[in-house]
Amino acid sequence: MKRNIILLTASLIMISMYFYSCDLLDVEKEFWLEHTFIVQGNNASFDEDYLLDAAAESDVIEEYADLIKSIEILEVTYEVTYQNGTATQQINTATLTVSDASGGGPVTIGTVTNQNLASLVGNVQNLAFNQAGVDRAADLIKNPPHSFLLNLAGSANETPLDFGVKFRFKVKMVANPT
Repeated sequence: MKRNIILLTASLIMISMYFYSCDLLDVEKEFWLEHTFIVQGNNASFDEDYLLDAAAESDVIEEYADLIKSIEILEVTYEVTYQNGTATQQINTATLTVSDASGGGPVTIGTVTNQNLASLVGNVQNLAFNQAGVDRAADLIKNPPHSFLLNLAGSANETPLDFGVKFRFKVKMVANPT
């Protein structure tokens, strides 16, 4: 009986060490994914799509694609990269959404309102994000084909529109090569 207890205890210790050592082999990496939308036109409204292929745009996702345990989006920023409009031109509202590559299951990542474009040129801003939206993006990054559709839609107070806005996603990946 004592021998059985010792064997059982030893077995449990070995099993727990195995699972603990698997976690020790986890690889954790942080990286950025980004895209710049170019908004141009004579209408006050805009609606732009971009298919972000995380495996093609990140060596980290490409390298660990089949080994990813988790993806978390830690931060979302935006920056107006240029603006060819008046000093009073502003975004009335702009909403960034994420969906699967075919446009299914869209979820809002974040919305900005009443933003003067000229004052945002070159100034990185943190986007107050909707957790459900970044969780949706993280899930789409984690699973094949590791891509998602970004949509930027909104309106401005003046036309013509000619500006660029860069969105950046700080991503944390945990993978296990075992």
